[in-house]
Amino acid sequence: MGPPPVVTGISPKEGPPGTRVTIRGEFLGTSAIDLIGLKICGCDCLLSAEWKSKNKIVARSGPCKGRGDIIVTTRSGGEGTSTVQFRGYHESIGPVKESAVWVEEAAPPSLPWGRRPMSPTTYTPPDPLGLSTEGDDCKFPEEELNEMFPDGSGKLSDDNFQPGWYLLEHHSNTSYEDLKAGMVFLQRKVESQKEGQLSFLKANTGAVMDQLDRLVLLKNMYEEDERKNGKEPLPSLQAAIEESITLADSLFSEILSRKDNADKTREALSLLTRHKFLFQLPASIDRNIRKKEYDLVVNDYTRVKNLFGNTDVKLFQKILAEIDKKIEDLKEKLYTRMKTMPINVQEQTKYIRLLISLNWEGDAAWVAITSRKEYLMSLMNKVKDHFKQKEEQESNEKGKRKSKESEWLGGWG
Repeated sequence: MGPPPVVTGISPKEGPPGTRVTIRGEFLGTSAIDLIGLKICGCDCLLSAEWKSKNKIVARSGPCKGRGDIIVTTRSGGEGTSTVQFRGYHESIGPVKESAVWVEEAAPPSLPWGRRPMSPTTYTPPDPLGLSTEGDDCKFPEEELNEMFPDGSGKLSDDNFQPGWYLLEHHSNTSYEDLKAGMVFLQRKVESQKEGQLSFLKANTGAVMDQLDRLVLLKNMYEEDERKNGKEPLPSLQAAIEESITLADSLFSEILSRKDNADKTREALSLLTRHKFLFQLPASIDRNIRKKEYDLVVNDYTRVKNLFGNTDVKLFQKILAEIDKKIEDLKEKLYTRMKTMPINVQEQTKYIRLLISLNWEGDAAWVAITSRKEYLMSLMNKVKDHFKQKEEQESNEKGKRKSKESEWLGGWG
């Protein structure tokens, strides 16, 4: 087990989802296969990770928000640690803004009297206090703002808007008297908006009444529909749909059943045609054995084992079992013929080769040599016995002739 990964540097340190982040450190894996995990701010970024070396990884950040560690996990070192952090944030996405991930579009800010701006993506709200905002040189550090308000934002249009963030970001050096004047300006502006809304309604009374009439008409139409169809129209609609399904089943059930049978028959015929070699092989083996064409049997058996040897289909397994049984019978037949003497060497060599090709369990060559040796020994013993018997007969005949000669000579004397 090697040392755990340690992340010591990242570039950039913040960004929206999809930011290309360069991660540097020590023991970041020995290869791309060794890298098994990468999390940026708790989001899994392994799919986008590119392993460059044991000290460098390039990846894209996920849909994270806030600060978090960069954790690298390897097979050789396990889960690592991080001495730096990455800050993820979500941008306000407009209709023409590109984004690497899906982000809910922010609602455009409402102007006084309910009006909306012509281009919400470029709208920048003015300072609500009526004061001039400070330049970039006087801005409060953003990292400290993130630590003080971890779940807040300084944008007026955000749901998590924090007034303290906004004041520190734009008016950190503004005097207290100026802030009080801005407070009075903000109160006066709110009061003027209320008066502006009343004047807007007075100037557009006709249009407002027309909208009210349309709402009343819509309410009346809804009540009329409710009287006709009831408060819950869905049960009647469901009953009608179920009745139509039952009727359709009664009309087309027989046709559909015949179609299913035809599809099954078609699939069976297609299977027979596609695997014609396998289904016809048992008959082919019997025919080739009768013709003593054993080489064709061996070739077909080797081919079928390569194609269907590891199949899980029960039908194929059944056919293969039948083929194996025929091959075992053939092995026994070839073994018997190889041992049966007399047989010439060429024929015996052919049987040896066939048994080896069929993966016979025994040693065919040694069995053939032993059989031929026993046959030759029996022939030699027969020849020996034959000549021995002949020699005994000749010696007996010689003894008989000598006895006859001695008897004849004795009669003359």
